[in-house]
Amino acid sequence: MGNRGTKPIHLDWEQIAKLMSYQCTQKEVADFCGVSVDTLEDDCLRSNGMKLADFWDQKKSFGRIKLRKIQFEIAERMHKGIAHFFHLG
Repeated sequence: MGNRGTKPIHLDWEQIAKLMSYQCTQKEVADFCGVSVDTLEDDCLRSNGMKLADFWDQKKSFGRIKLRKIQFEIAERMHKGIAHFFHLG
C-alpha cells in the first residue's frame, strides 16, 4: 500500500514575507505559491510557529516602514531641488 494523504509542501517563507511587505493580499500570495489560503495558514503555523494573520501583520508593517522611508527620501530630494530652484539652498 502506498502513502495516503497529501504530499508535504515546501513554501518559501522568505519569498512570501517579501510579497507580504509589498502589501499583496493573502489570496494573491496563495495564488503565487499555487496553494489555497488555508494551506498558507496551516504551513505558516507549522513552519513559523505563528498564525498567518500575525505573521502577515508583522511583514506588512515592514513594508509600510520601507515605503515611508522611500517617501521621505523623495520628499527630501524634492525639497533640495525646489530650494535650489529658488536659490535658497
